[in-house]
Amino acid sequence: MNPFLACLFAFKYAFLLVMGYLILTALGNLFPVYRPRAVSPRKRFLLLIPAHNEAGVIGDLLRNLFRLRYPRELYRIVVVADNCTDETAEIARAEGAEVLERRTAGAGGKGRAMQWALQQLGSDYDAVAVFDADNRVHLDFLLRMNDALCAGHRLLQGFLGTKNPNDNWLTRVLHLHQASINTLWHAGKHGIGWGNYLVGTGMVIDRKLLEVHGWNAMTLTEDLEFTLRMALEGEKVLWLRDAIVYDERPVDLRTAWRQQQRWLIGTWHCLSRYFWPVLLRSLRTFRLDLADLAFYLITPLWFFLNTLYVVANAANSVFHWVYFPPDPWMTALGSAFGICYFAAGLKLARENPLKNLPYVILYLLVFPLFGTAQVLWSLVKVRETRWYHTPHSARLDPQIEAAGD
Repeated sequence: MNPFLACLFAFKYAFLLVMGYLILTALGNLFPVYRPRAVSPRKRFLLLIPAHNEAGVIGDLLRNLFRLRYPRELYRIVVVADNCTDETAEIARAEGAEVLERRTAGAGGKGRAMQWALQQLGSDYDAVAVFDADNRVHLDFLLRMNDALCAGHRLLQGFLGTKNPNDNWLTRVLHLHQASINTLWHAGKHGIGWGNYLVGTGMVIDRKLLEVHGWNAMTLTEDLEFTLRMALEGEKVLWLRDAIVYDERPVDLRTAWRQQQRWLIGTWHCLSRYFWPVLLRSLRTFRLDLADLAFYLITPLWFFLNTLYVVANAANSVFHWVYFPPDPWMTALGSAFGICYFAAGLKLARENPLKNLPYVILYLLVFPLFGTAQVLWSLVKVRETRWYHTPHSARLDPQIEAAGD
């Protein structure tokens, strides 16, 4: 068979496999949600907040953290003012937090700031909880994390909600996207027992893990890198639906683009370093959670191949290199699957698809194009290692605050 034709056929049937995988993951929502048994507070937490020029939001977060429903003597709040040129450190001190000021002419970024801070701090805690300065945290967050740690879990990830879902059309679309991921992806994996991955904020790590392995995750996606390193050591991330962190979504396309670029470039780096070790370990140990992580790493590659498939089909229809009949049923199947899959995720997240119909249509039209362009440009910038700061200024949505954060 012509190699070009073989690639076209292979990609078409690979799409069916991906669709089956996504359906299987989503079916994890049918299983009962695992919740560790509630126990009395006993674990000591270090709440670590890496911050670069976050004077506009750091005060809101600290006032929130000081109100957590957890014994005050059992948690310590430390802000890492990483090369700040604004009043982040002064505001944090005024709010009562401990502050470490990092000044360096070398490489910056969240991973390095965390590594530096953990080297400065003692070991009078049982676990470290990491938050971003723009977050708001549910008042029961540490209670739920305490339950999980007492049950023997050592790597935890909280539920990531949206802090500003109604600021504008973009934050609404991004909120709906995150809502579908929380149900179809995180809750599904949790239900099946495959394990999840850390998302950079709302994550809790047992101190003993850090003592043994250290924090050496320095890619632009330090959370994903640490997840992979710990997976190779036999650790799994437990996702906790009831430990909620609200994260700010970008309010303009330029900021969203740069934020997504950081994630994609970091994922390419993790793919090159960890894909084969993780996949081979999964084959040797028959661990499906490792195979699942390896599959997750090829997400950007899948977008790239999808683009090549579309371009190759279009070019072939013009130049007629080989005979490859059109597949309208595949186009219809893919379109119907995308619509139904997204709608199902919103329904599970209790976000009415019909009430959000304009945003759903916008998402389905824009996301494939935006995502493809992002992946292609990230390949051009794949050698980039500079951490881009995302400016934050949003306040917690009044509806969320009224419900009790």
